[in-house]
Amino acid sequence: MALFAGGAVLAGMVLGAIAAFVIDRQFIRAIVTTLAGAVLSFFGLVNSIGPVGFNMSPEVTFGYLLMAATFTVAAWQAGQLSTQGLRGLRELPAAETAPGGGNGA
Repeated sequence: MALFAGGAVLAGMVLGAIAAFVIDRQFIRAIVTTLAGAVLSFFGLVNSIGPVGFNMSPEVTFGYLLMAATFTVAAWQAGQLSTQGLRGLRELPAAETAPGGGNGA
């Protein structure tokens, strides 16, 4: 694991994706990415100095899970989550669709 510097590059990619999704207010995707980061942290692929194993950095894993809970509340407040299910991944918001049908015209 020393060859990969404790998963710093992978952790940077995960945290960068989370930041991009939060900036774009795509909280459902931020939750999924945060949970993926928690799994990677649990097995020691990111934020770990030691070898790969089980529960290698419990503090960081708990931090990722706490972020996922925070984003869940934010998604619910933004109307992307409801008791009927997810609404954030089914359709693109109107601001993201390109004028003219997306063909650049």
